[in-house]
Amino acid sequence: MSDFEADVITVDLSGPSTKGERIRHFHLGKTKINLSTGAFPLKRIVFLTEFPDWVNGIKGAINAALPSPDSDVSTSDVPRVFMACTRIAIWAIRRGHYSPGTISRGELIELGTDVALKGWSEILALNDALKALLKSPQLETFRGLLVGRNDVLVPTALSELIGIPVANFDIPLWFRQALAEKFKRPGLGQVTDVPSATSAAQSKTLNNTLRAFSPMSPSVQSIPSIPMRELQKIRNDVFAGTAGGTANISPEEATALFTECNHWVYTYGRGVVQILELCRIASKSAVSAGKFNAIEQLPEYRPKFEKILNSVGLAGVGIGLNDSQFINCLVKTLFSAVAALSATYNGRRINEVVGHKKKYGFYHGCVTQAGESSGTHRLDSHLQKKSGLPGWHDFPCNDSTSDCVMLLESLDRLLSGTDEVLPARKKLAKRRRTHWLFRYRDYSADVREPPTWEFDWTRDCTLLLSRAGLRKELFDGTHPPFRRIFILVHMFRFEHKSLLSLNRQVGQFSLDHLTPYYTDPAGRPEDRRAYRLWRKREEAEINLLAEEGGQELLAHYVRRLLSGERVGGKFPLLVAALCKGLARSARFRAGTLDQRADLLSTRLIKRGYRAEPGPGPCMLGSARHTRKQAHCTGASGPEPDRKSPSVCSGCINHATSESVQSIYVDERELMLKQSKNMRLPAAARAQSADAAARMQELIDAESQMANVTQATFKKIFWAASIAFPGKESSEGKDD
Repeated sequence: MSDFEADVITVDLSGPSTKGERIRHFHLGKTKINLSTGAFPLKRIVFLTEFPDWVNGIKGAINAALPSPDSDVSTSDVPRVFMACTRIAIWAIRRGHYSPGTISRGELIELGTDVALKGWSEILALNDALKALLKSPQLETFRGLLVGRNDVLVPTALSELIGIPVANFDIPLWFRQALAEKFKRPGLGQVTDVPSATSAAQSKTLNNTLRAFSPMSPSVQSIPSIPMRELQKIRNDVFAGTAGGTANISPEEATALFTECNHWVYTYGRGVVQILELCRIASKSAVSAGKFNAIEQLPEYRPKFEKILNSVGLAGVGIGLNDSQFINCLVKTLFSAVAALSATYNGRRINEVVGHKKKYGFYHGCVTQAGESSGTHRLDSHLQKKSGLPGWHDFPCNDSTSDCVMLLESLDRLLSGTDEVLPARKKLAKRRRTHWLFRYRDYSADVREPPTWEFDWTRDCTLLLSRAGLRKELFDGTHPPFRRIFILVHMFRFEHKSLLSLNRQVGQFSLDHLTPYYTDPAGRPEDRRAYRLWRKREEAEINLLAEEGGQELLAHYVRRLLSGERVGGKFPLLVAALCKGLARSARFRAGTLDQRADLLSTRLIKRGYRAEPGPGPCMLGSARHTRKQAHCTGASGPEPDRKSPSVCSGCINHATSESVQSIYVDERELMLKQSKNMRLPAAARAQSADAAARMQELIDAESQMANVTQATFKKIFWAASIAFPGKESSEGKDD
């Protein structure tokens, strides 16, 4: 709510469940930081505003931490993020980092370990600062600031005095008792239950805050490379007693659930549709009689409802509920079954299907036929996670997903009270993406009002789980385990598993982001761990998948090169050189596209090449031939932390497809948008404009290299066919 250049950050922390505004002010201009120890030459408490790069970085991190329609961030996280930002700034400045951009990955791993093992109090030497305050001759003058009503110590006032942000549980008991004795206020020292400051919550907040400082966030000053996987592993290893993460359910539990879900979709669903058709008749009858809710008409239909339920095998459901509650229970349970099946079949998070309190989810027309005569379907689905590829994407889907959406569309027509026929998605996609399907009508409400949108899977799945014989505790976490089931089935049960295919379906940035989905936190009980429940093959085989996935992605790029597609980067030129030698072989020239691609890929993989995470990706792998030529090479060899579009551009190990280049275009557009954001300072706008110009240069360079590559491969086969029309050359034979 405040201008970026202001030193007071004003934020509205109201959320969907709060009424009105909850305005909170974060006074950067008044924030003091304690630099009495460390590399800073002036050993004293100073104002944070003396370090403008950190001020801008913190402003950007707060912006990144604010909730948005596509994020899962809670408004309650913002004050914790601000406190963590200030703590990180103190720690970094004491180490001589006067800008976030100079912090290394190794230092962040060290910080993550220290926060988990020691806590911020020990890292920032809180006890020393408190002892210095007790010795201060001005302590008595601070009595009014430090002590509130009922002998309560005020943490914000204490934070300002010592230059270290503290929460109530950070204040040690010995300090409270010493202060009680000095101020003659016994109540200050009578706190006996002070939780430990070394907690999983502090470690989690650190990771979330560092993510807000990442280059993907809109912060003006960012930390260039953040080792999120290593930081998460530290949390898992240290807090082994608190497993965390999405729960595992066994194959037997999954089978019980999906059997019940299929009953609802393919059998019970028919009965629910028939009941809603009767409800619609009752609504129209109520309106004709001058009444605007159907509650009085429903009792006469109740015997018909029960007869319908008996016919589909749902006898006894809804006993003890009034008519409106009875119908709501049926609809919500059917919604729960549809959502569980759809999320599992497509590897989606539950809210990407349901869209609870979000502006996404399944909508009218989200599933279409892939072609005029094709029997396959496509799903237009929104990805919500910032660690993946957020936004709307098109995915293949199976017949069951199509059946689920068709059922939802039938329910929507009955619940909305309209006979409107919506046009095809191709014509009005934008309009359709506002016609959400997981909404229901309370028949005790005014029938003229649109259906409410309050379906919540975790809250409304009780009857479904009860009929499936499952404990609700298995599904009470933040993320129900449907996406995890999809990945576990793929990893532990598929005969022809492929990390590359799996990565595309779930929409992650890179293959290594899949790891948390098929592994477990350290503290999870042995009998509930994924490999114990789902394993059909040995762990050693699972560990090979990451390497196999990189090899598969390399083979995928080779095939695209041979098929004449435009691929940027200089790695295609290395492939072209190898291809030129093989093209002397008539057998190679006469081979199919797949045969040529297999032979080329095999040669490259034997030399150690494989795709690895990076802006492109990077094809270096363990190859020795081009190791020294890597642009990220340092004193001890390639340094993956240095990878970026600008560093990797022109590297012999770098390749970019048109889809990767489109990501560069999106980043350029974001930078251009920031350069025109008048809420940012002029220097930040100029920095964004320069970054956009540099990104455009990279886009142009990659496009030019893609054109050169495309022409090179065409020339290779043309020249070989002229020079060696039917002649077999030993140079082209297999190794």
